[in-house]
Amino acid sequence: MKFFMNSEEFARRLCSWQREKGRQNLPWFTSDPYRRWLSEIMLQQTQVSVVRDYFARFLQAFPTVDDLAEASEEDVMRLWAGLGYYSRARNLHKTAKEIAAAGRFPQTRAAWEKLPGVGSSTAAALASFCNGEVAAVCDGNVKRVLARIFALSAPINQSKTAKLLQQRAEALVSRTDPGCYNQAMMDLGAMLCTRTTPKCEQCPVGEFCKASRQGNPLDYPVKAPAKPRRTALVHALLCVEIKEEEPWVWLVLRDEVQKGMGHWKGLWTLPETAHPRGVEVARIEHVMSHVTLTLAVHRAEVSELPPKAFAVPASRLTDGPLPAPIKKLLSTLLFDAQLF
Repeated sequence: MKFFMNSEEFARRLCSWQREKGRQNLPWFTSDPYRRWLSEIMLQQTQVSVVRDYFARFLQAFPTVDDLAEASEEDVMRLWAGLGYYSRARNLHKTAKEIAAAGRFPQTRAAWEKLPGVGSSTAAALASFCNGEVAAVCDGNVKRVLARIFALSAPINQSKTAKLLQQRAEALVSRTDPGCYNQAMMDLGAMLCTRTTPKCEQCPVGEFCKASRQGNPLDYPVKAPAKPRRTALVHALLCVEIKEEEPWVWLVLRDEVQKGMGHWKGLWTLPETAHPRGVEVARIEHVMSHVTLTLAVHRAEVSELPPKAFAVPASRLTDGPLPAPIKKLLSTLLFDAQLF
């Protein structure tokens, strides 16, 4: 294939397209390591359209990495609430403290990868964007692009294939402008080489793509069947009191998680119990990456709550560090006068 003989031309076309038509208006499109690192962590498993608002709020609250390092975990989790994958926020806070203590951001891919929550692809992105290091991003978008370019029949969600894709990504990354190249590959996957509607006629490197030449880009990437997501039923306690002319809800801070209940650590949520006694007043289902969680909510008295429970006025719930489904649930239930 021409691809193997002229990878420099492939990279040149990609970078030229990115500078002309890529996502230049992203608020983190900069070499500033704080903004880049913050955005890369937020963008893990999350769409750009969702991240924009969170990114702006974080920057307003924590303009520098030192500000983030000095913040309380509660404030960090409060701003992160609703973005999901909450371990990212805890790792973000830990990393901010490490960077602040070191007095500077990492200067190499290897150094980036040593930080909490920074995996191989994220480290490659940061090293190329901030330090100009020749390192290849191989995230979901890039894997899809590469699988189509090579018409790869092996399932991309198998470890052997993932290793092969990483090797090819490393071989193809631009040696002169790796940051622009990586951004171009991610933009290509997000804008043209999308999962369901690839725009092959607009692709700047279509002639290099085997799947496009075959006329079957939707056949790639191939994925092995995923393991069924497990399910879990969790019982929660709802205790509401009227104080100072407004409802107060009893919550807990999930600073510890029980086996099989590893969700929402670091957030305020309803107390959970293995043996509910009160009437069930609501039931919600929340899909997470690893489990579909069904939360059965039971009315409870203060005497039934754990010792660490605390009461919060309804007026504080909107800005409190609550997971999105719990915040939505409470906003509905607190209008039900029969609950209190």
